Amino acid sequence: MIDRVRDVDYPERKDLNVGKSDDISVWTRNIRHIDMSSTSAPTKEQMVFPLHELELLLTDELLLAADTEASMLGIAMPTQQAQAVTAPVPIDSLVAVGILCSVEPVLGFPPPDATVRAGGYASVQDALDHLLPRLENQWQKKQGGTK
Repeated sequence: MIDRVRDVDYPERKDLNVGKSDDISVWTRNIRHIDMSSTSAPTKEQMVFPLHELELLLTDELLLAADTEASMLGIAMPTQQAQAVTAPVPIDSLVAVGILCSVEPVLGFPPPDATVRAGGYASVQDALDHLLPRLENQWQKKQGGTK
């Protein structure tokens, strides 16, 4: 599944940087994207939870949401992804529910909206720490409870 992850280099679009400096953060220009057209639901033979793929996908989507929120709040996001993930930028629960749609092709089923914590998250890492175990539990139930 890792072969579906590729780096995409986005050209700088200064006209889209409202309220930001002319420098676009490195992590927002080089975002890993998963080619969803070739992503398929897990087969019976594939009984291993796709943790790495989900973590990459959710991290990218949540970082984009956090960057947007930080721009609106006037918060400077760190340029390094490791620091950006832990930056105290709130992620609204409705935004997180929207992001859950992106994991459906990887999981093979739509996760319920209740997967997201009411009230949202304090950071990207907070969201990942809450969502990934819940998604794994749901996935295990769909697989018949086996690990």
